[in-house]
Amino acid sequence: MLQTWRKIPYFLIVPEELHFYRVTGISLRDSTISGPLFGNFSALTHLTFLDLSSNTIGGSIPDDLSRCHSLKYLNLSKNIIGGELSLSGLSNLEVLDLSVNKISGDVHSTFPSICNSLVVANLSTNNFSGRIDDVFNECRYLKYVDLRYNRFSGEIWSGFRRLVKFSVSGNRLSGNISASMFRGNCTLQVLDLSGNEFVGEFPGQVSNCQNLNVLDLWGNNFRGNIPAEIGSISSLRGLYFGKNEFSRDIPETLLNLSNLVLQALDLSFNRLTGSIPASFGNLTSLLWLMLANNSLSGEIPREIGNCSSLFMLHLGFNEFEGKLPIEIGLLPLAFLNLTRNKFSGQIPQEIGNLSSLQNLDLSYNNFSGNFPTIKLTNVDHTTFKCFLSSRRLIFIVELCVSVRTFKF
Repeated sequence: MLQTWRKIPYFLIVPEELHFYRVTGISLRDSTISGPLFGNFSALTHLTFLDLSSNTIGGSIPDDLSRCHSLKYLNLSKNIIGGELSLSGLSNLEVLDLSVNKISGDVHSTFPSICNSLVVANLSTNNFSGRIDDVFNECRYLKYVDLRYNRFSGEIWSGFRRLVKFSVSGNRLSGNISASMFRGNCTLQVLDLSGNEFVGEFPGQVSNCQNLNVLDLWGNNFRGNIPAEIGSISSLRGLYFGKNEFSRDIPETLLNLSNLVLQALDLSFNRLTGSIPASFGNLTSLLWLMLANNSLSGEIPREIGNCSSLFMLHLGFNEFEGKLPIEIGLLPLAFLNLTRNKFSGQIPQEIGNLSSLQNLDLSYNNFSGNFPTIKLTNVDHTTFKCFLSSRRLIFIVELCVSVRTFKF
């Protein structure tokens, strides 16, 4: 054991009569420790802080650890710990981080027993399973819950509105998200429901969460209209609604002046129709815009040029038509995808000003004429990718001094 835990401090093996030194904290983060978890931590009766993260500790969590009744901070993340979870004796725990391990089974043997003082619970990237709809009801002080990438199933815990962060991405949760879940005081800043099996319409009452920074619904089965009320959440920085069944027009309220801080908007892989409103130009802080794989139509408004920070624009697989506005060439784009639309005419010469471009896809449109010279002065030309399908285009890329011609 001493060879495996070669960096364990002397106080873990000293005689009991010397424990009057009252060890309160142990931090062995990233210390190349391997083997099973040490089985006598409870001898340190005043231990309040234990961090063994970022090692290769295996085996299961010993029952002895549940007898560390003074423990307030426990971090076993980024190891290879397996078995099932049983920490019901840690009634004073405030922070629990078990992320990136191989722990499995239900969590009801630990929750709500450890809920008295718990503020942070990170169980992400494990093999946990079972239901979570009632597991945190008695955790009065809980603020941060991360359950991403497990195998939880059933309905969601309805009390998440009183948290600051709640993430259940990549599980097997199902059912509806009801309006009642957002009633009363909502303190959420991050709500991540992505990669589950939720259905039904998403309630506009989410606008009660006026401190919300990130709302991620990607990869579910939500349907109906995108709630117009979301436009009133002035703190939103990331809105990810891709890969659902949302339909009808993009609500203009999403694009109003209260959304000046919005940096990422993903509405891709839905059933949206209509055109891009000119009010998209109000999103001056937008960095990332995904509208691909819908049924959007019409022309791209010139006001898109007001999105002066935009570096990723994906409008592919829609029914857009007409000429490209020259304003696209004035943006700091690194990624531009307009594939499989009905754009026509000559590609604006201003496209040649996209000096930071890494990926360009204009294939399957009706462009004609000469393709503008692109000066890729700010990128590694070995990583640059371009896709064109029209035989009527001549494409020349100018890299500093050299000139290369690509045939399609």
